[in-house]
Parts: sequence; structure tokens; C-alpha cells
Amino acid sequence: MKFFKAVSRFLPILLLVIIIIGAIALSPPPVRAQGVRMMTSSELAQALQTLESQLARLKKQLAEKARIPGDLTAPNLACLSLNRNLYFGMSGSDVVALQTFLNETNDFNSEAGGYFNIQTQTAVQSFQRREGIVTGGSPFTNGYGVAGPLTRARIHALGCGTDDDSNNTASACRPGDLFNSATGQPCSVTIRVPPPPTQTTTTSTTYTLTASATAGGTISPVGVATVPVGVNRTYIITPSTGYRLSQVLVDDVVTGGISSAGYIFTNIRSNHTIAASFVANTTTVPPPSTPTITITSPTFNVVWVSDQGHTVTWSTAGVGSGTTLTMELLTPSNGSVSGFNAFTTANDGSESFSLASVAPGFYYFRLKAIINGQPIYGGSGVFQLVASLATNPPLTSTTYAIYATTAGSGSGTITKSPNQTNYAAGASVTLTATPSSGSTFSGWIFGSGSISSTANPTTVTMN
Repeated sequence: MKFFKAVSRFLPILLLVIIIIGAIALSPPPVRAQGVRMMTSSELAQALQTLESQLARLKKQLAEKARIPGDLTAPNLACLSLNRNLYFGMSGSDVVALQTFLNETNDFNSEAGGYFNIQTQTAVQSFQRREGIVTGGSPFTNGYGVAGPLTRARIHALGCGTDDDSNNTASACRPGDLFNSATGQPCSVTIRVPPPPTQTTTTSTTYTLTASATAGGTISPVGVATVPVGVNRTYIITPSTGYRLSQVLVDDVVTGGISSAGYIFTNIRSNHTIAASFVANTTTVPPPSTPTITITSPTFNVVWVSDQGHTVTWSTAGVGSGTTLTMELLTPSNGSVSGFNAFTTANDGSESFSLASVAPGFYYFRLKAIINGQPIYGGSGVFQLVASLATNPPLTSTTYAIYATTAGSGSGTITKSPNQTNYAAGASVTLTATPSSGSTFSGWIFGSGSISSTANPTTVTMN
């Protein structure tokens, strides 16, 4: 390489210059005429040892300078002009170009992704050391690892063959060269340190906080306030009578969770804004009621004859007229009934049919609707089905039974105390409803119709 050959040619001359300068530096100061002191052999040996140490350091620096994986002035280096300083944390197409260039110089061995990461900073430091721009320090003290003016000029000169640094005169000394490539004479080297990145420089010692509020409330303190860096500042937001807080914008971002304790800016290190908005209170709209289905016929203990036509009637609340209902006939223990198939019907309040295929017994009807993906149920009273009133009169007994089922959109269980199949007339039975997880108890419906009791547990008299 041209550079290395030039250094090798002038190395003996440089060594001689160092020895002469060292001898002069180690010579004793002038004395008066009474005598001249010569260096002893031990002092001369020590001086030579010092010069050898300096020569070793120079050789090390020259070796570092010569540690070039290929001729950096080779034609394959891209001609690159960087128009801004580049440092850790920056990104863009110019960072991609820098990383590509450093890949060509074997300083950067990663993909050129366009983000100035720690690997890119290390590659820039390697380039700076080899080119003699800066050999140590940090990005914030002397630009070590920052692609600043000198580094950008050197990159331009190596790839383009010309130096775009206006501070360099036309000569064979390029930025970072130790020797003139034409004459072999030493070049004067001026190291210019770029300033630290502006993002990390904090010059302000005070910041402004701007607080505002719409009609219907106050924020305190209001207006523009100047505060020292690092302090905390609390803002109290209070709605006026008849108003409530609508929203709070902190630095133009909606912020929730504002309590009576207010909002606190902590460790203030930038300007901030806070704006409170209020709206007038309006009449509270009650939540929509729970959809219900109430079967009004058949009623509890009514007797139906199987070979006659019958009509089931019902009413709904919160269930649209266009909702499709499913009608089922069940035993008091919620068992299916042979001879009756569940079917769908419109929510028009009534449905007529025959129960001729159903054996006599005790049954009840249940209607089901799907509202918002949840099933809603409504049940009739338990009725008695007979073949005919002449040959099968209604059953009579001095004992009574309780048929308890759940209705509505929730679920749960019902217990009886005492827990018996039949009860004598006049007996008292305590019913307890236990809602399942996610369900609530609304009330008791005895027979058919609306809720007649909300007490839980409740006591009924058998009659």
C-alpha cells in the first residue's frame, strides 16, 4: 500500500529526529564557565532506553495506522456525502449509507438496517482510530463514535477522491493523514471535536405549565406558570354545581383516573399543558329492564282435556315482536313429554294446538327466546291434562305438592324445607333460591303472572 510504503521509507529519518530531540531534551542546562558536565554512561543508557520506549509507542501507532483490511482508496468504496452528524439513536437513509460504507471498510459486520445502534457506534470508533481522527473518549466529550464533520469529510475523501471539508487546503495531505503522500513530510493534524448531540443537551432550567378549563368548572392554578426543572406541581379540578367532568387532556392526550386529589406533574423536565372540560348533568336514564316472558294461560292447577283445542297465551317485556320463541311442554321436573315436540312460534302473544297425543298427567309450558346471545325463559303454571272430564275427572287430594322451577335469563337452584313430595293442607313450606355464579335473584312468581314476592327465603302455605 502507498501509505505503508511511505511510512517505511521515512522511518529511519524519523527515528534519527527523535534521537536528536531526545538528546537535546536530556542535555543539562548551560552552566557557567567554571566547567562542563558530560553525561555519564548510565545517564546515556537511560536516555537511550527512553528513546527506545518512545520508538516502540510510535511503531505501535504506525501499526494501528497500517491495520487496514484492504486499500481504503480502492475504487470499490462508495462516494458518500453525509449532510448531517450521525450518532447513536438516529435513523434514516443516510444511516443506511454510512453502515454500507463501514461494511466495505470491514469496520461494520452487520446488516445495514438504517438504525444507528451500538454496533454502528463501535464501527465508527474503529474507523476514527484507524484514520487518526480520534482514538479515544466518548460521543459526548470529543465525538468518539459520532460521524461528525471530520469523520464525514474523511468518508467523502476516501470514497470520492476529493475532500469536501472547506477547512483543508489543496495538498496531498488528506484529513487524518500523518504524512504527505506526495512528499513524505509530516502533515499537520487538527482534531475538531463535534458538539454532543442536541437531544441530550439540557440548557433550560425552567419550564412552563399551561392550565385551562371550559365553562362548568375550574382548574387551580389556572393560566401559565413557570416552574424550576425537576419539581412537582399539582392541579385541582372541580366541577361547578350542575356540571360534571367530561375529560382531561394532558399534553393533548386524554387522561383518565382524575380524582379529587387532582393531577400531579412529577419531576418536570419539559413544557406541559393540561385542559379540563365539563358538561352539564342530565337526567339519569335508568338501565333497560331485564327481558321477561310471562305465560298467562294455562294457569296453575287448571284442567285441560287432551282431545280439545287449547291456546297458550303470553306477554313479553324487552323482547321484540319479531323475536322467534321456542315452545316446550315439560313435566314438573323439567322432563321431556312423549307425544309433544318443541316448536318455534312468532312472538304474537298466543298459540293454539291439540294435545291429543299426550298422555294424561301434570305438565307446564315453557317459552324460550334468545336475547343478546342469552336464553330468556318464561313458564306457565302446572296444569292437569285429562283424557276427558267424564271418564277422568281432575285428581283431588287433601295433600299438595310444590313444583318449583327457575325462569328468566339466569340460573340457580330452589330448595324446600321441609323437603317432601307432598304436604298436608295448611302446612308451611320455606322456599330458598340460590342463584348460580353470574346470576341474581329477582323474586317469586306463584302460578303465573308477575313477581308476587321478593323475600328470599319465603314461606308458603299449602292449600
